[in-house]
Amino acid sequence: MGPAAENPDAARAEELAAVVREVRERVRARHPQGSGAGVALPDLMPLVHARDAAEGKVAAIGSVNPRPGGPLNSLIQAVKRLIARALDWHVREQVEFNRGAMACVEATLEAMNETNRALAELGVQIAELRRSQAEALGGTERRLDGVIARSADIERQFDDIRRHWVEWRGGWEHKLADNEIRLLRSVAELQAAFQHRAALTESNFRDTVRTQHAEFTAALENTGKAVEQRFWSEMEKLRLEYERMIHQELRLVRQRARALPAAPAQPAAVEPPAADLLAFGLRFRGTEDYVQEKQRFYLPYFAGRKDVLDVGCGRGEFLELMREAGVAARGIDLDEEAVSLCRSQGLEAEQADLFAYLDAAPESAFDGI
Repeated sequence: MGPAAENPDAARAEELAAVVREVRERVRARHPQGSGAGVALPDLMPLVHARDAAEGKVAAIGSVNPRPGGPLNSLIQAVKRLIARALDWHVREQVEFNRGAMACVEATLEAMNETNRALAELGVQIAELRRSQAEALGGTERRLDGVIARSADIERQFDDIRRHWVEWRGGWEHKLADNEIRLLRSVAELQAAFQHRAALTESNFRDTVRTQHAEFTAALENTGKAVEQRFWSEMEKLRLEYERMIHQELRLVRQRARALPAAPAQPAAVEPPAADLLAFGLRFRGTEDYVQEKQRFYLPYFAGRKDVLDVGCGRGEFLELMREAGVAARGIDLDEEAVSLCRSQGLEAEQADLFAYLDAAPESAFDGI
C-alpha cells in the first residue's frame, strides 16, 4: 500500500491543494494582473474586493441579526422579524436597486477583464513582432556586413587590376599584332595553295575529259565499223540466200515445165507463165513493215535530195519511207501489178525497163538512185 492509503488526511490535503491551484489558475486567466508582454494592465483586485463586500451587504438586507439564546432574546428576534416583514414593501425597491447596481458593477468588471485579456494578447503579439523585427534587423546587418566585406575585397581586386592593367595592355597588344601577322600570312599561304590545287584539279579534269572523249570517239568509231561490217556481212548472206532460193524456184519451175506434155506446134511461140512477184516477195522478202524497218538504214544518205529514183520499187516500201522523210521520189518496175499497187497507195510509179528508162532520162536528172 502507498503512503496516501496509509494516511487519508495527507491525501485529502493534497487533493485540496490541487483544487486550490486550479481555482487560482482559472482566476488569473480570467482576471490577468500586472503586465502582458510589456503592456501595463490595470489592477482590478480592489474593485473585486469592494464588489464582494457590497454583495455581502446586499445579502444582509432584510435579515435579522442572530442573538444569543434565551426567552428575552427570542422575543426580541420575533419582534425584529415582524418589523422586517412589515417593512418589506418599503425596502423592496431599495433591494432591487442594490441588486441592479451590483449587476452593473459585475458587468463593468467583466468588461474590464476582457479588456485586460485583449491587452495581454496584444502585448504578446507586439513582443513577437519586436522579436521578429530584431531577428530580421540582425540578419540584415549581417548581410550588410558581408556586402561591405565583399565590396572591400572587390575594391582591392580592382586596385590590383588597375595596377597591372598597363603591363597587361602592352603585352596583349604585342601578342595581338603577332597573331594578326601570323593569321594574314597563313591566309595568304592557304589562298596560294588553294589556287595551285584548283589549277592542278582543273588541268587534271581537262586531261581526263580529253582522254575519255578520245577513248569514247575511238570506241564509237570501232563499234560503228564493227556494226557496219556485221551489217554488210549479214546483207551478203541474205543476198546469197535469196539468190539460192531464187535459183531453186527457177529450177523447180523449169522442171515442172519440162514435165508437162508437149503441146502441138503453133504458129506463134507460147510465152512462159508469168510469175506472181508480189506473192514471191511476201514469201521470201517478208512483210512491208519488216522491209521498211530494214531499209531505214538508207534514210540519212538521201536526206535533202530533190529527185530520187527507186529502181525495182516492188511494193513501194522505200517510196513510202521517202514520202515520210519529205523527199521527192519515183519508182519503176517491170511488174504491172506492183506498179498498180504503188499507185493505189498514192506513190509515183510506172512500168518501165531500167536501161530504156535511164537512156530516155536527161543527164543528171536524179540526185539519188
